[in-house]
Amino acid sequence: HPGLATIQFNTFFHMCRLESISYDMEKRTGSTFCLYDCLQGGVIGLITVGEHRKVTVNYMVEALNFIQNQAGVIPSKAVNEDSTRVDEINVGDVFSRVVSLVSYFKKGGYKSSNYYNK
Repeated sequence: HPGLATIQFNTFFHMCRLESISYDMEKRTGSTFCLYDCLQGGVIGLITVGEHRKVTVNYMVEALNFIQNQAGVIPSKAVNEDSTRVDEINVGDVFSRVVSLVSYFKKGGYKSSNYYNK
């Protein structure tokens, strides 16, 4: 997300604490951000852990909404014909996939009892 470049490291993680975007060490659930470079690079990782897939996806939604609130609206995919990077994933694509998972769960698409009976 290009908007991450405008946020200072300390401010970002302070806002994470204020917005309760965190990983609970005792319950072993929650979200955590992983920095692969400085925030100015616009690259950040996200790990979410929950007891069930639906809970984990909800953690993802909360974290992605947090990023959108802090860094600005998620940009639409920019097309750059000169770009040869293949290791880059657009944050808009990630957000749309997570939203589709949420709607899948709302429709009852996943039942934990059926998952293990396949």
